Order: sequence, then structure tokens, then C-alpha cells
Amino acid sequence: MRNETLLSDLLMNETLCFTCPEAEYNYLNETGVVHEGHGEARIYQTGIVVMPESGELFRIPFAEFTGVTAEDYRITIKTEYREEVVIHQMGRIYDPFNKALAAAIDQLSAKVRGLLEELFPKASPVGIRSLMPLMKDGKTINQSQLNKAFPGWWQILENRLEAAGLKDSIHYLLSLTKGQPYAGVKRGLMGELTGEYLWFLIPICSDDPRLPGNAIAMEAVTGDGSGKATYFFRIKPRHIYVRGLHSNEEIIEDSGIIIKEINRAMLAINFRREPIYLPENQLKEGVNLRYKTAFQKLSSLQRLRELFIGRVIHSNPEQWQKDVLDLLKFNVSTASDEEKWHKEK
Repeated sequence: MRNETLLSDLLMNETLCFTCPEAEYNYLNETGVVHEGHGEARIYQTGIVVMPESGELFRIPFAEFTGVTAEDYRITIKTEYREEVVIHQMGRIYDPFNKALAAAIDQLSAKVRGLLEELFPKASPVGIRSLMPLMKDGKTINQSQLNKAFPGWWQILENRLEAAGLKDSIHYLLSLTKGQPYAGVKRGLMGELTGEYLWFLIPICSDDPRLPGNAIAMEAVTGDGSGKATYFFRIKPRHIYVRGLHSNEEIIEDSGIIIKEINRAMLAINFRREPIYLPENQLKEGVNLRYKTAFQKLSSLQRLRELFIGRVIHSNPEQWQKDVLDLLKFNVSTASDEEKWHKEK
């Protein structure tokens, strides 16, 4: 019997919807390796989890699904990362499990639709339908994709940013890039993410390695309408970037890859932010101990922490901008990827 407390910590306390205690599974992961065996299959609010009798469990968020088929008593799930999961040999649990999976996916889709309709009240039903698969449960899409689905999107998002006091901050970050901003929305499950979560990923690019660049800024407005900090992540390895052998186009292309990695990791940790920035020693004590399992088990979180440069608190606009510039200067002045930025006291 697995330690349910550790499992809950790993899944960020997500609610269990249905379980199949015994099933066979075949899992083709994104690297092309096939795993198969016997174990338990679970359906949670935003994803499916397979818990092998031996080996590490794996979770696939509904947001990454590209197709689900149920036939010959086998449920096959495919994802945008070319993964494939087949769950079978479930016995009498097959039909209830299949219905529970469909219901959970439908429930999440309805939540996404409702959130998009709230956010874009003037969007047509066609526009909402076109946005839904692109912005599933926190997934970000770029400016061009949003403009195509709903041309007035940016003004609406700017109104939200202005209400949260972040409009000038976003405009400043956009002034540092020739790339496109990405935006996403999510409705939280519990805790600090009980309401609407609007977030942006903005690549900061330059073909001059001495200027602010090689970074992606993550800005978010939480359910209470506030923004607390801006998070920054590295694009290229620093020892390569500082040589200056790159173009804006190359950096922008690379930033798209890193943005997908950031997005995937945020989905994996259900948009909690403490696991990103807390030092490793602080993940082993007090209330933060709940994040230790995720840190140890989730490769996407480990990668996110590896890319993390630092965070800038929204104290006041002038101080925030000063600290952002200090962080970005730090980021292009060192060749070590292990160094993190910390505000001088």
C-alpha cells in the first residue's frame, strides 16, 4: 500500500475521482521507451495516474491529451508529446472507469469553456471553441494564435492587468523582446488557486549578449487580482550564450521550446510556485516538506528549477524595474548555469 500522504504531496493534493485497483498497462513515453506491467489506474480532477506494482508512478494531465479511444476493453490515450498509454485487463471496472474518465474530461472542458467565456465575454461561440483546445487547463498560446481566434483578446487581458496594477510591468517586459508573448488561464483547484489564474510567458531576446536577454519572464495575476512576483527562466546555456554566436531568430525559436517546458512543469505542479524557488534545504522542513516528493520525483520540476534564474517581488514599480534590470544583467554576466540571482540586502 503506497503512502497516501506522499502521493497527495506529489499530486499537490488533487482530488481523486475514480480508481481501478488492478489493471494492466502499456506506456510508450516521449523518449520512445515502452513500459508495461500491472498496477492501479486512477482518475484525478485534471489528469490520469498509473501506479505500477513496481517502479515509479506516472501522471498525464488531460491538458496534454490529443485523443482517447475505448474499444475491445482497452482504453488508449495519446498525448501531444507522442506518448501513448493503454490501460486494459480491468474486468468489471472497465465500463465505470471509462465513464468516469469521460466525465472528468468533460467536467474540465466545461470549466475551461466557462473561464474563457468569463474572460472573453464578447467572443463568439466559434471563437471560444477554437480557443478551448489551445488553452486547456492552463496551457499558454502565443499572441498570433490568440489574435486569430479572437482579435480583441489583448485589450481584455490588459484591462485585467491594469486592475491588478501590472499593466506597466507587462509593457516593460514586452519592450525587451522582439518575440511574442504567451498567455494562459486556469481555474484553481484548492488553496491559493481557488479562483482565476491569468499568466504570461514573455521571451526577453537580444542578439547582443551584453544586453538584457536569454530569459523568459513569467508573470501571473491570481484569483484575488494581485500579482506577487515575476519569475525568470534561462533559455540557452549561459556558457554558450555569452559567446554571442546567436541571432534574435535563434533565441526566439529556442524560447518557444523552453516555454513548452515551463508550461508542462507548471501543469505538473498544479501552478504552485514555492517548489520553483525554494532552496533545496527548505524543501525538507516545516510546511514545505509537502513539496519534497514532487522535487524528488518530477523531472519536469527538476528541469524548471534548473532553468530558474530568480524572482523579482512587486514591491513598487520603480524598485521592481530596478531589480529586473539587475537580474537580467546578472544573467548575461556569468557563464555558470548553477548560479541564481538574489536581491542584495
